[in-house]
Amino acid sequence: APAELATKAATATIEPAPDTDKPADASVAVLPFVNMSGDVNNEYFSDGLTETLLHMLAQLPELRVAARTSSFAFKGQNKNIEEIAATLRVANILEGSVQRAGDRVRVTAQLIRADDGYHVWSQNYDRTLDDIFAIQDEIANDVANALGSSLLSATDQPMHGVSTTNTSAYEDYLKGMEQQAVYSYTSLAVAEGHFKDALASDPGFAEAKMALARNYALKLSTGLIENEEASAAALPLLQQVKEENPKEPLARALELTLLTDFQYTTMPADERRQALAEMRTLLPYIPGDTWVRSRVARNLIYGEDKPQEALEVIQAGLLSDPLS
Repeated sequence: APAELATKAATATIEPAPDTDKPADASVAVLPFVNMSGDVNNEYFSDGLTETLLHMLAQLPELRVAARTSSFAFKGQNKNIEEIAATLRVANILEGSVQRAGDRVRVTAQLIRADDGYHVWSQNYDRTLDDIFAIQDEIANDVANALGSSLLSATDQPMHGVSTTNTSAYEDYLKGMEQQAVYSYTSLAVAEGHFKDALASDPGFAEAKMALARNYALKLSTGLIENEEASAAALPLLQQVKEENPKEPLARALELTLLTDFQYTTMPADERRQALAEMRTLLPYIPGDTWVRSRVARNLIYGEDKPQEALEVIQAGLLSDPLS
């Protein structure tokens, strides 16, 4: 609503300019965990665990985490830790492996300091598949503590992985995320099916709702569907997430992206600028979401004729996602 936009835009601040000097000790890249299951069809699971951990660590305000696009660029590559860390401008690397066998899962994780190769922390987890959510919590907390216990005390909210404990829903969600990352005409349709399956198993699964809403936005941006169809399908999903968790920044960011990106010329000018201002204030809370950031920059360039501000938004994003 315009009143909501005006209030948020008036009280918010824009993210600071990026610091591109030597990476701070409180910085990490989560490399794709290696699938050791002997079945390429389990790749979605190891990738999904990686992405969930990345998402959890990015919630720590004092920790800079390399975004998915950049960390996954090294998947399957035989690069040394020092080279990867220098490219991603991080001081630490988290890597590991995942092995699934029936209802058992074994996860190995290790945190490495890039400048000297020192293993700061390592752990093995051998549990049932139902314990995957607990494993994610433990790894994220252990990594944060290994990097500095002050990271955890700097936030008043515990790190949050996903809002489901239904393993079937979670697996469908991960399969959807894998296909969405492919970002092709065919894969977006496949991803949509997986997200809907996840929500059929757990109708309250907030991350699946946001992923499905984003999928409609991506289909819209590729021309697979029209704006009315995308908005009618996506906005109710995002509204549900906001009603459940009013502080969820991604739901609001995706909502504003849909409202502005494809209706920019029809929105009243003041409302449009307020929406764009609010989107910019949300970016520090979703640092790894390069897609939303790119839409903000695009609107600043083409909608507002502010190329310098657009460059600042892009440069801030390249600090966490230099290979995007």
